[in-house]
Amino acid sequence: MKGERFDLILANPPYVDAPTIARFPPEYAAEPTLAHAGGADGLDIVRRILSEAPKHLTTTGTLVCEVGGGRERLVQAYPHLPFVWLDTEDTSGEVFLLRAADFRASKAGTKGKH
Repeated sequence: MKGERFDLILANPPYVDAPTIARFPPEYAAEPTLAHAGGADGLDIVRRILSEAPKHLTTTGTLVCEVGGGRERLVQAYPHLPFVWLDTEDTSGEVFLLRAADFRASKAGTKGKH
C-alpha cells in the first residue's frame, strides 16, 4: 500500500478532547477510550490526517473528515486551508471536505511565510 493514492478518503477519527472525556456519563465511559480520545484538544489525529492526506490523494482526490465540535479550533490552526463545511441530517459544520488541489494551493500560498 506504500505510495498508493486514492480518489476519496473518508475519515471519522476519534475527536473528543480530554476534558470532555473526563466528564463522560457512565454509558460513554464504558466504551474504549481509544474510540473517542483525540488528545488534549481533540484534534491530534485530525492534524495527522491533514498532514498525511496530500501524500495519499490522487491529484483530483477528496478528503472528507468528521471533527465533531472541533471546527473553530481547526479553522484557527489551519487558516490557509479552504475547508468546506458539510451538514448532515443530525449535525451542522462537524464534517469538512478538502480537495487535493486545496492542499497544493495552500502549500504554494504559504511558501516563504513564517
